[in-house]
Amino acid sequence: MKQVILTLHEKQKEVYRSTARNRVVCAARRFGKTRLALTVAITAAVGWTGDYDPLSPPVVLIGAYTQKQAKALYWKPLLSFFEGQPFTQSINKSELTITLPGSRPSIVLRGTDASGDSIRGLKLAGAVLDEVQQIPMQVINEVLRPALADTVGSRSLFIGTPAGKQNTLYYLREEALRSEAGAAAYFKYTALDNPFFPRDELERLRLLLTPRQFRQELEAEFEDFAGALFTELTEANVVTLEHEPGELYYAALDPGAVNPAIVVLSLTPDNRIKVWYAWWEGATATTAALVKKVAELERSLGHELKRIFIPDDRPDLTATFRASGYPRTVTVPRSSPGPAQRISLMDTLYHQRRLLLDTSLRAFFEEQLSLHRDTNALGVVTDVVSKGQPLHRTDALGYGIGALAKSRKSLLALIQGGLSSEL
Repeated sequence: MKQVILTLHEKQKEVYRSTARNRVVCAARRFGKTRLALTVAITAAVGWTGDYDPLSPPVVLIGAYTQKQAKALYWKPLLSFFEGQPFTQSINKSELTITLPGSRPSIVLRGTDASGDSIRGLKLAGAVLDEVQQIPMQVINEVLRPALADTVGSRSLFIGTPAGKQNTLYYLREEALRSEAGAAAYFKYTALDNPFFPRDELERLRLLLTPRQFRQELEAEFEDFAGALFTELTEANVVTLEHEPGELYYAALDPGAVNPAIVVLSLTPDNRIKVWYAWWEGATATTAALVKKVAELERSLGHELKRIFIPDDRPDLTATFRASGYPRTVTVPRSSPGPAQRISLMDTLYHQRRLLLDTSLRAFFEEQLSLHRDTNALGVVTDVVSKGQPLHRTDALGYGIGALAKSRKSLLALIQGGLSSEL
């Protein structure tokens, strides 16, 4: 019989030993959030001593924003711990549920999404929410907390990494710091609080990430968003481009009904991205006109396009391009990565000098420098892009880079410093 032992390093133990009913953890990447969350959830279920009503049995929830995310993070480790053990009654792999014998809560994996509908109706003996900065505060207040309040002895662990100050993790932090003793506890840990984190890795990541990303991801700091979208874009990113052996060429479209845009870019073997053309039409354009423009740009480039990327809200345009001699036209999701993440990808590449604009694109360069975020009623810069700005070419470039990052792991590792493999 296999034996799986739950072990925690000293900083993780601080959270585990806390007697507060609600624990909020702001942890940097590489701290060991997943191990901590697993240990809290498993011991909450296995060690449950509270009431158990078989007609309304309590469960221990492990949640993330999406079910796919929760499964990717936690399902395999849970199977490793529970499969083949005498303290396991059954495992339902389709419903992502582990049932324990006797009067012990089951462990369930769920995504909350924007509404929290998938966790409504649960009677919670415990709740562990990871990447809580992505989960709407409304789900916490209107769905999760009432489900916990119904069960005497229930406890929660909210854990995440900072993402500015306009998100649930920051709001929970502020609540915890104001709460009465014993009701909630707040913990903050950097990557170096994990004794197993290689210290020489820190300097490698410092070079790969922008300063704000480094403070946020490795030092767990709540960073204010800078007003400009692209803080790392400088004159050094504008060069005279030259073709290289092994270079692959792509086109990416933002095919709006008005102001359509096309960007032609290339990816080098050493993961540099070059932008050769950035075209937009300040009016309407037919699908036939867009196909004609891509063909024109391809001829000017002098190299065949390997792929054409079109967002998934225009399947009609994808079909038109395929029928017009571009069979390798593919759709890319508008929401994965989303707008804010696409901007972060581009800014990281600008910082690394891996995203280069041709000198002929001076107007596009200045356009990107002018792009900025909105401010709220208090004058605080938010993560929302101000409306009415010329984003069409930037959106097209973002679709292309997002698609390349998802398909090329070595590029994604450079963009995100090896901190995450998921877009």
